[in-house]
Amino acid sequence: VFHVHKDNGVILNFKEATKRLYYFDTAARDDQGTMLVTTVENNTINFSAYDFAQATKARDLQCRIGRPSTADFIHIVSNNLLPNCPITAQDIKNAEFIFGKDVGSLQGKTVRRKPPVIRVPSHGIPAGIMEQYKNVTLSVDIMMVCGIPFLMTISKHIKFGSAGKLDNMKNQHLIQHFKAIIGAYTTRGFHVTLILGDNQFESLRSSLAAEAGVQLHIVARDEHVPEIERYIRTIKERCRALVATSPFKDLPPTLIVEMVYNCVFWRNMFPLKGGISTTQSPSELVLNRQLDFHAHCKLEFGEYVQTHEAHDNSMTPRTVGAIATRPASDGTYYFISLATGRRL
Repeated sequence: VFHVHKDNGVILNFKEATKRLYYFDTAARDDQGTMLVTTVENNTINFSAYDFAQATKARDLQCRIGRPSTADFIHIVSNNLLPNCPITAQDIKNAEFIFGKDVGSLQGKTVRRKPPVIRVPSHGIPAGIMEQYKNVTLSVDIMMVCGIPFLMTISKHIKFGSAGKLDNMKNQHLIQHFKAIIGAYTTRGFHVTLILGDNQFESLRSSLAAEAGVQLHIVARDEHVPEIERYIRTIKERCRALVATSPFKDLPPTLIVEMVYNCVFWRNMFPLKGGISTTQSPSELVLNRQLDFHAHCKLEFGEYVQTHEAHDNSMTPRTVGAIATRPASDGTYYFISLATGRRL
């Protein structure tokens, strides 16, 4: 058992479960006290103690009477269908704002809706840009974030950046990442002809030439490629901003990887100063992906959501708690499941 001694004299006992996992039983009624975690503190700032208490009663009552929908619950209260009810319609609305939608209702009632038809329009590249910048030069380097390595690339003039999490530093694994990056440019008609990097990529020279048809140029010792150094600095600054404003004190590796991808995604979605176009973003030029408010601005990194999962008519919950990470494509998002810790 782990004994956690709090400043107020309370001792919390964490007991050992299976697989060496230790837990504190909040349901146990003894002299050990109760440990509560609040996730709605910011939502209660603008409410008085009375309004918060009434909102809590409204949510409790909604659960007691069978979890009707919020609209039905407001109808019941507004039309006095529950005599002597101390709850008002405004209390129900306040509860919805403070606590969000009832998780039990989401997990029990959610039905699969017909997904919208995804249409991907083709955004052409101006002939002048293609003629002048068809041959692409990439700058590359390895970036470390919390001990996790990423292969970072950025193209000269186009300024399209990429990040790929490295499972190992073996040459064949690096070549696979390079092929994926080069393939993205090739699909849009660009041709990667030169890669600039430091001495750690020297062993890849022959493989890049043979398998990808790209020439590798190694800078002199103690020198760096300024474009990639500035790009890495930008991504790290944005990651640091996410960490500083995140409600989490410790981030699992999967969330760190998604955080880096999130920062790379948003940097590529807007035209950049010094780029080859003032109207088309690097992402639009290379990936044919155009920014849209309704598709890409629904959720913020780190937001808690309930994601709909495949279900049948059994009692299995129809949604699962998850953390939003970044947009994937038109109208879809990536999440980290709180049930499995894997990406959805």
